[in-house]
Amino acid sequence: EYRFWTDQSIKQFMETNYPDFMWLYWQYRYNIQRSHAARLFILYHFGGAYVDLDIPCRISLERLLPKVGRCQNSIFLETSPAGITNKVLLSTARNDFLKHIIVSLPGRRGYNYLIRPATVSATTGTQFLSSMLLSYDRPRTVFVLGKNQSKSWGFVEPSARNVLQLVTNIVCSRLEVVAVIAGVVGMVLMFSAMKARAEL
Repeated sequence: EYRFWTDQSIKQFMETNYPDFMWLYWQYRYNIQRSHAARLFILYHFGGAYVDLDIPCRISLERLLPKVGRCQNSIFLETSPAGITNKVLLSTARNDFLKHIIVSLPGRRGYNYLIRPATVSATTGTQFLSSMLLSYDRPRTVFVLGKNQSKSWGFVEPSARNVLQLVTNIVCSRLEVVAVIAGVVGMVLMFSAMKARAEL
């Protein structure tokens, strides 16, 4: 069965099955955080596979599914420069690692940074998931598909041009761009002042 989840269907799913987490769901600052959290709950509830829309899969997932449920209960993809990503997830239902992740979500809700990507990564994204794997007491039950393995299985990351476009058009709001520019300008001025003082 293939299912395309919308904001409305995710909201209904969460309200019906995990009402105790709705306060956290609505407390997230960004929609992408809600999406990240929801995919964890959905996979924990049903099991199965999740793949981002911008990740082409050239080989059927059915070839990976047998790996889930033998020795490993879930499959994650390795990301650069280190850690795991949530762009592709395969999992059995009710497995302990996803439970470990889900119960840790509330503890990260206060991680709010000036830049949106940093906030998302620390609360529901790559940084958060990677730290969960490091703190998990049974890491051997989690299968991490390495970068070369990911390519051999047909998972293709977006091109650099698409990533740049994504960062430009989606990730940064105008306010964040201004803040970043101001920070860079401030650093340049600080180093210029230090150099001028040294020359004196």
